[in-house]
Amino acid sequence: MKANQKFVMDEEAVSPVIAVILMVAITVVLAATVFVLVSDLGGDVGQSSPKLQLVQDSTSSATNVIIKVSDATRSAALVDYQIIHTTPDDGIVVYSITTDDNFKLDGTHKETLYSADLTGKADGDRTGSQAADPGAGPTLPPVAYKLTFMDVNDDDQWNVLDTLTLKWDGATDSAAYDDALPKGNHKLEFRHVPTGSISGTLSINA
Repeated sequence: MKANQKFVMDEEAVSPVIAVILMVAITVVLAATVFVLVSDLGGDVGQSSPKLQLVQDSTSSATNVIIKVSDATRSAALVDYQIIHTTPDDGIVVYSITTDDNFKLDGTHKETLYSADLTGKADGDRTGSQAADPGAGPTLPPVAYKLTFMDVNDDDQWNVLDTLTLKWDGATDSAAYDDALPKGNHKLEFRHVPTGSISGTLSINA
């Protein structure tokens, strides 16, 4: 018998029943794989952070830095954000915006957050912000930053033209928050807390 005759005469094959089972199994596996991939993509889209573009307004001064939102890709709740302020001496102040009704003035949000008293503070001790002015009282005000936020639409969302004002009190006199910002680069990063990503940044050269 020739070698090639053996292959021609061998007519054994997979039975139709097994073939159908294999086809169904492959189809189920492929469908499950596609479903998982699509679900992951949808989840990533839902959790992506909004993008904010920030500009320093031309009316800013040495004692009064005005920052405006020039573009926002989609709405985002104010309470989902922290503003991370890196000071020229590499200190860090983290402001957490709130929407407490106590911050509203004439029906519009004018929220004011302060750094802690920075007098004698090491760089690593500067994290956190507070609603109360650390300089309140009869004594001279301590060294502190003040960040005021104005929600122009009063909707608790980021919008174009929402405005922030950054001020500094160097405790050089009794008048609070009228001192020129410390010289150097001030970096503001807007962190979207649910995703942990940075939505926008702005560098201010004082």
